[in-house]
Amino acid sequence: MPRERLEEVLKEQEYMHTEALSELLSHYDMAPDDSNVHCEKSDAAPLITGIAKDLPADLIVTGTVGRTGIPGFFIGNMAESLMQALDMAVLTVKSTKFVSPVTLS
Repeated sequence: MPRERLEEVLKEQEYMHTEALSELLSHYDMAPDDSNVHCEKSDAAPLITGIAKDLPADLIVTGTVGRTGIPGFFIGNMAESLMQALDMAVLTVKSTKFVSPVTLS
């Protein structure tokens, strides 16, 4: 893909995500440019860790997709990284569409 097209696609994705965030936040009388809203492009775990350490937070809530294999049944890589890096509670939430591959016999 030519560099110009890649940059165009990235800008389109950024716009799409900003619009989705705006829609979500509008239900709570908030906006993406509010001081307590953080929408940044970066590696998630270090970014969230840095923000959490700067805020007076004692709980981080994050979604988790999970990874493959036995560990993926329980928690995803990013959530696990947060739990190891932060000295606060981390609550992970799976999607309502998540179906566990673990079954009782």
